Amino acid sequence: MTGQCSAITNALTAKGYDNAKLASEAGLSKQRVDEILAGSPKPTQQEFSSIARVLGLNPNTPHAAQVIAA
Repeated sequence: MTGQCSAITNALTAKGYDNAKLASEAGLSKQRVDEILAGSPKPTQQEFSSIARVLGLNPNTPHAAQVIAA
């Protein structure tokens, strides 16, 4: 995942979430969410699945192929 993922950005906007709210709902630190959304380092499969679940995204999108294994 290079740069910020547009699917995640769009879902954040649609839900009215900021990074802190996403972090809280996904069980991640805000710092980690900030890093993931900035594109580095890549999220683990578990992190990506947690974010996808919170945002109502399909965790099997092409992004999933680009995450590193947990």
